[in-house]
Amino acid sequence: MDGRTLASIFDGPLRTALTRLGELWVRDPGGIMVEHRATDICIELIHHLRALLPPAAAGAPLAIGATPRDEQHGMLSQMASAVSREGSLRDMNFGASVPLELLGQFAEKEGAKVVWLSLTMKPRTGLRAMTHRLADELAEREATLVVGGKHAGAIGKHANIHVLNSMSELAAFLEGMRNGHHA
Repeated sequence: MDGRTLASIFDGPLRTALTRLGELWVRDPGGIMVEHRATDICIELIHHLRALLPPAAAGAPLAIGATPRDEQHGMLSQMASAVSREGSLRDMNFGASVPLELLGQFAEKEGAKVVWLSLTMKPRTGLRAMTHRLADELAEREATLVVGGKHAGAIGKHANIHVLNSMSELAAFLEGMRNGHHA
């Protein structure tokens, strides 16, 4: 890592490589297979990098997250988990296709201070309303909802939803939260 943060690696070389891989299928349908294999390798890399980090202190704030139901792309959620760990938070990633009501219940049960959602696919009907309900529930407990990914902006404005555009923005948000600048 040579002194680089995980966020800078995820936002820089990893994002560039995945963008290029994602375009391969345009020229050759077989590019889909290359993209899927590369995605698996990237997932292994994220897990390896996260494992190099020391665990957060037992009393550190908890950050949890996932992708909503019907979304199968869980890599950004894995990155968010690693960035949270690097930011000295306890982290739990629940992966892809998670019902928001269950994520909210778990956040309440475990006292999560931050919940993240990754939206890389166009949100299905009703997701915006469900996400706003989750944000309201979290606000009642002084917890915050962070949404990122290609379609994060489709969730709309809400006082307790922070739309972030990169892992570096997530890292900065978490740093601000630890310093008392956020919920």
